[in-house]
Amino acid sequence: MKKLAIIFLLAAVAAEAQDLSTEVVVDRTVAVDLPKAMPMGDVNAELVLPQGAGGRLQSVDYTVTGDYAPMVLQSRPLVFTGIAEPSKYRGYAWLGYFPGYNLGGGAGYRLLDSQSDCLGVAAAFDGASWHGPKWKDVKPTQRYNTIDLLADYRHSFNNGAVVYGNVLYGHDGLKLPFGNMSSDKDSPQSFDRFAVEGGVSRQGSVSYSGNIFYRSFNVGKDVYIESQPGGVPTDGMHPGASDKHFGVKGHVGAEFGETSEIRMAVDAQYLDSKGYEMSADRFEAVKRGEWLVDLNPTFSFRAGALGVRLGIHVDMSTPHSGFKLRVAPDAGLVWHVGKRVEVYADFNGGQRFNTLYDQYNYSVFAPGVGIYGTSWTKIDAVGGLRIGSFGGFSADLHAGYSDTDDAVMTGITSSNMARTGLLTIPGGVSGWRFGGKLVYRYGDKVSVSAGGDVYSHNLYKGYYLVRDNARATFDAEVAVKVNEAINVAASYSLRAGRYAYLVYPTMTYKYGLGNMSDLGLRCNYRLNEQMSVFVRADNLLCRRYLVLPGVQSRRLHGLVGVSYVF
Repeated sequence: MKKLAIIFLLAAVAAEAQDLSTEVVVDRTVAVDLPKAMPMGDVNAELVLPQGAGGRLQSVDYTVTGDYAPMVLQSRPLVFTGIAEPSKYRGYAWLGYFPGYNLGGGAGYRLLDSQSDCLGVAAAFDGASWHGPKWKDVKPTQRYNTIDLLADYRHSFNNGAVVYGNVLYGHDGLKLPFGNMSSDKDSPQSFDRFAVEGGVSRQGSVSYSGNIFYRSFNVGKDVYIESQPGGVPTDGMHPGASDKHFGVKGHVGAEFGETSEIRMAVDAQYLDSKGYEMSADRFEAVKRGEWLVDLNPTFSFRAGALGVRLGIHVDMSTPHSGFKLRVAPDAGLVWHVGKRVEVYADFNGGQRFNTLYDQYNYSVFAPGVGIYGTSWTKIDAVGGLRIGSFGGFSADLHAGYSDTDDAVMTGITSSNMARTGLLTIPGGVSGWRFGGKLVYRYGDKVSVSAGGDVYSHNLYKGYYLVRDNARATFDAEVAVKVNEAINVAASYSLRAGRYAYLVYPTMTYKYGLGNMSDLGLRCNYRLNEQMSVFVRADNLLCRRYLVLPGVQSRRLHGLVGVSYVF
């Protein structure tokens, strides 16, 4: 199982106010299925990419409003309404502002807070406005305003079982930079998001879980489409896309002694969607319903210094082209060569829906009229060497290969480069990646990390999780705990050689998106046990880059504010 790091700004702000720091690491050979907590996220959260996909992209032009990756099992602390446990406080509030217009705020409270029951509610707002790329002596405005409302509940039984549920509603209002400045009728967009889920989970010698969810996403306003030569539809306003996603999943597992476990997981999903799809070099209006069922048996065991997971994904789906049965691996191993050295390998794959939530979680500017079919990853393999910790140092070196059909990558389907591009690509992508990471920790006072990856990206070659086709990524961070009251962190992120697919009726080209270079600074000053002031500054280098085709980033921006727990 791939290592995933989940970061949410509200949880971070509340944690900073309590001087807490949490790092989540999931062992590749263990599939842990904990109930999903749903702390509030917002457009100031970091874009979190899976292991090997280039690390975190620190940009407030991206958003993580909650994780909706239905085919991936997650392991994370149980966090409710933005306060990391354990905490003696039941509520929090925070507010931040940065000129010209960067505004963020949120509040949450646990209505129930006992060992067996937690019930919380929360709300968050984020907004920003800035000028986009110049067009015919006009600087169009880019803007977003987002609100999220959340309620979540958990009950813990004496036998270790947990029952949980949550509901989320979100609304987004955007203004996008379009090339046609003679009219602003095509500028606004708005989204309505709704998600509800519930389930049960228990860990132990006999483990089980069950989860049911429903999610809907609706682009409320008509969206302007500028067609290609000979393409359809014609230039003009067209209804925004929408989808409804329903799923039921669960697992049963049993341990045999202390060295082996057998597990059977089932994941059944249905997606009802309507919008425009790229087909035969043109847009076509489509409305369809699709099923996807994944059977995932695994057997894990340990033999001395060797840990092994053997399993498969048996995927049955009903895409618009008919019933399909596909098989992909789910296997891995870890060999503990020494006390501080291990060699690992992981082989995975399978089918997954590409929902509007997925597009939105990648970028708040991505949804529009486009909907996307099912992606099929034949193989996603990674292997490497982990070392540490020696005197505070640890390192990871890895290499990977993947092969995916119908991957959703950044593309342009309009002859007007200033028009926001849809995330679409015909065909599949495959390729290699290589990378590493070095970390140094000096107690709880200093933390330094640096690492990156290179990719064999080209037309129809690359890694399906790196949607901007970056050929190299690099991330570095230095965090210092000055004293019990002051924490400071500086970070740098580079995504080099980015490009989009420029799709014409007879040929596909590469359209350069340029490098994304971001230097950020975080500072938190704890005034007392409950109140803190914080400063967050992004893009200190004042560089401009394209977030998506036609969507330009801001220069220096951030938040300066105060947080309070109670």
